[in-house]
Amino acid sequence: MYGIGMRRLNAELDDGMPVLVTSRTTAWRSTVECSDVLTGAEVLELLPLDFAEAKSYLERTARPLRGPSDRRTTVWTPVLDSLQEDARSPAARALLRILTNPLMVALARTVYGDVSRDPQELLDDPRFETTAGIEEHLLDAFVPAAFGDGDADSRWRTADAVRWLTWLARELERRGTKRLAWWELYLSVPRALRLAAPALLAQALTFVWPSPSCSPASAATSSSPTTSRRWQRTWSAT
Repeated sequence: MYGIGMRRLNAELDDGMPVLVTSRTTAWRSTVECSDVLTGAEVLELLPLDFAEAKSYLERTARPLRGPSDRRTTVWTPVLDSLQEDARSPAARALLRILTNPLMVALARTVYGDVSRDPQELLDDPRFETTAGIEEHLLDAFVPAAFGDGDADSRWRTADAVRWLTWLARELERRGTKRLAWWELYLSVPRALRLAAPALLAQALTFVWPSPSCSPASAATSSSPTTSRRWQRTWSAT
């Protein structure tokens, strides 16, 4: 199926129609091997981060804190310094592994972007002594952080976003897939309702669409002969 998609992209796209394609590395390689490359495309592959890269990114993008020294510090500074000095504890080793994953680093940056949250808990809390524990924590905390944790000025509510995303996750699990395609969302509607939808729509239109008895000419015939003749001449002219 991916091979067909690649051939269609090459056939339909031209220089004036740029496109961005994201893919897992293994899926991309197998597609290219069985079909063709994406003509004229630049391919970028995400690689694991080393500690220095993750440290630089988190420090550079975090909100600075005021301190007595001239050194720029953030909520991440003591955590990253601690990892650099001694990473022998289970939590430290787990966090170091997490910081090699670009997605997890981006989630951590968002979750602890507000100075009201302290990433020091990633080293102190027993829940975070495994990479799975840290990943689960970051994924759970990402949506509230991204939506402002219930900020009154936010257009969308965190509870609504969590409910919608939970429904999508359960639906994908029910269908036995991890692929989310908006054009397949109709499959989530019960089959009986999909089959009944045209009939329900037609019935709704019969209540909304004006019947002939509601036309101006019909209204005129129920008033007076003079008015009726005037409406008839008008409608005949049109």
